[in-house]
Amino acid sequence: MLKGDPSPPLQPRSSLRVSRLKYSRRLEFTFVLTDAMVEAVLAAVRRDGGPLSTVDCLEDRYYVGKPSKRPSSKSRQYRIRRFGCCGAVALECKRWKDDVATLRQTHVDANDLPRLDSVNVDKTWPGKWFHKEIVKKQLSACLNVGFERTVLFPQASDNCRLTLDRNIRLESPTSYDTLANSDQDAGFVSLQSNFLRMKFADVLPLRFKRLLYEFQLLPVQPTTLMTLAQQRLASTESNSVASPNRVGTLDKETIQCQLG
Repeated sequence: MLKGDPSPPLQPRSSLRVSRLKYSRRLEFTFVLTDAMVEAVLAAVRRDGGPLSTVDCLEDRYYVGKPSKRPSSKSRQYRIRRFGCCGAVALECKRWKDDVATLRQTHVDANDLPRLDSVNVDKTWPGKWFHKEIVKKQLSACLNVGFERTVLFPQASDNCRLTLDRNIRLESPTSYDTLANSDQDAGFVSLQSNFLRMKFADVLPLRFKRLLYEFQLLPVQPTTLMTLAQQRLASTESNSVASPNRVGTLDKETIQCQLG
């Protein structure tokens, strides 16, 4: 269960230029936590001397196509990720096979997102591969997800990553404005779930094992967020709240914009 190909060394990326990452491999476990479990996990991380990074504010837009009979289509997600107040967004395709996740990612200017509405693909644009997938598979935007992410053990050097996603807000997409312009107000629906994600290259790190045994964590399907979000939106037409990417939603927390 815990076997996989080692990830290639991470390459530094600059937010001032287009960066590409194609199908990096890592083992990935996803867990759904209650608010009480979140506080207990954070306390355990602090007890082990693990620092917590500044909370990042992210927003994802997910795309889906027509129902497919191919099993692989259920373990693949297309999304656009916006990092807080940064002017760049990431075009991403994430795939899962068993516990191994692979990611293809390209950063582009958020103002270029309307290109995706065209049926003609600009072959000179860095995001052409994502645009081709939209046209070929007839993908359409189905969900906006905003959330606050805390990275636990951010200074780890063993190519592992532990993240906690909280304050998750959902919205049915209407345009690219919410991804390209953080000044516009929008109504979001709250999702009362928290997601802990463990990512590592090959062998489960000891610090992750401690959390698994102490809290008896059981992994869920990596696409559980999408499933819960769609159920939540289908069950409510009100209860809108502010997006975490809007001013004033993080109180005294500092938003750290980064592409990583």
